[in-house]
Amino acid sequence: MSAPSKILNARPLLPIADLLKILAESGAASWELYPLEVPDVVDPLWDFAMSTWLVDAIGPDACQRIIAEPFANLRKELER
Repeated sequence: MSAPSKILNARPLLPIADLLKILAESGAASWELYPLEVPDVVDPLWDFAMSTWLVDAIGPDACQRIIAEPFANLRKELER
């Protein structure tokens, strides 16, 4: 098997859903620290989920939960 075909058949090092979670956590932190509107942070996360076929794989509701959770947790912390 050639090197390019090994790469094409390789499993990702990190599942896409986990990567989306990491990106969403980073986005929520950026939203807290910088004068950003939520759509400015969330829209690129959704675009990532769409472009990686994650929305098709796990469904839009699951993707929205992954994206929304860090923002909800941060809002709870800020309310304290």
